[in-house]
Amino acid sequence: MTFWIWQLCIAAPFIAADLAGLDLESRFSYFWIAYLVAAYPAIMVQIKRWHDRDKSGWWCLINLIPFGNLWVLVECGFLSGTSGPNRYGADPFNKKRQAEA
Repeated sequence: MTFWIWQLCIAAPFIAADLAGLDLESRFSYFWIAYLVAAYPAIMVQIKRWHDRDKSGWWCLINLIPFGNLWVLVECGFLSGTSGPNRYGADPFNKKRQAEA
């Protein structure tokens, strides 16, 4: 869920600017500043999600391959994390379930 919330928060300003008719690409410096500010948290959240899937954060580099972002969408957006602890830490859902019991 955190992955999807962050994706929405990162995309929202760009979608709003597009709907408002602002041409951010013509304002080159503003576009890149906004992109760089949005890119850092997006990468950090994606790395956390890859760790939840028991994979290295280096899998973020798959975004650089054509259509690699579709793999990221499936892997990070739709598949559940590993159940139980993995090499990156404990299962966050397991902690919540234990606290509720």
